[in-house]
Parts: sequence; structure tokens; C-alpha cells
Amino acid sequence: MAPTPDQKQNPMAQGYVRASRASSIALTAVIPAALGYWADRSWNTYPWLVVTGAVFGFGLMMRELFSLVKPPARRASSRDDNVSPP
Repeated sequence: MAPTPDQKQNPMAQGYVRASRASSIALTAVIPAALGYWADRSWNTYPWLVVTGAVFGFGLMMRELFSLVKPPARRASSRDDNVSPP
């Protein structure tokens, strides 16, 4: 079994990659809520835009998490299956 690209890296590089992924996912959830808070304060619509931003950020965060744990899709088409090797 061939080692994965993460296993070829040294432990410090693996830590940086994991920290980058975690902070990216966290910021994906926090930034829309923070923008909603700022807009609420500017337009005096509290709490509607912060709630909308939090829900939108949560949805984006879940999409990022699912894409992170989903195995990579194999590219196979029915046309390739029907072709015989030369």
C-alpha cells in the first residue's frame, strides 16, 4: 500500500495543514455572522442580519466539513468501460 501524501510530509508540515484546515472552517462560520452583526449595527436591524449571517455561515461550514470527509470521486464513465484495450 502506497503512503498517502500526508504520510510523506514531516509532522510539522502535517500540523500546519491541519491547523490551516481547522482555521479555514472556523472562519467560514464566523465571518458571515460578523458581517451580519456589522450590518445590523449600521442599519439598526438587530438581530435579523446576524441571525441570517450565522445560519448562512453554518451552512457554509457544514459544506466544507462534508467536502473534507468525503472520499475523492473516481472518474469513471460508461464510455470508458465499453472500450476494449488495444
